[in-house]
Amino acid sequence: MPKTQRWTNAETKAWLNNGRRYVREIEALEEAKAKVCPHGSANEFGLDADRQIVERRSSLAEISRAIYSVEDGALRLLLFEKYILRKTWREIAEDMNYDRNHVRGYLLRKAIQSVTANLNTL
Repeated sequence: MPKTQRWTNAETKAWLNNGRRYVREIEALEEAKAKVCPHGSANEFGLDADRQIVERRSSLAEISRAIYSVEDGALRLLLFEKYILRKTWREIAEDMNYDRNHVRGYLLRKAIQSVTANLNTL
């Protein structure tokens, strides 16, 4: 989150989307490391994978903190399920007992605006 200027909603959404990518990358790195470094043996690949995993987890922690800064519990749940748990809009809507279009439109807009406002107060 190394931004010194004000965040826009589009920038916030793009930044949050990185969370989905980081989770996938962490899973892929851990899987590859398990195949290349069985029994936890250390080699250059394993050490590099560990470094990349730590970097991704650190970035993911920043995104999680931003999500948890949202006061509204429903909006916080939407953001967490979308950007950390990587759920589909259908799954999120079912979890929240809302129409998918309502979740994907109105609630997402409100959630992104809330994160943007919080990022701009830091």
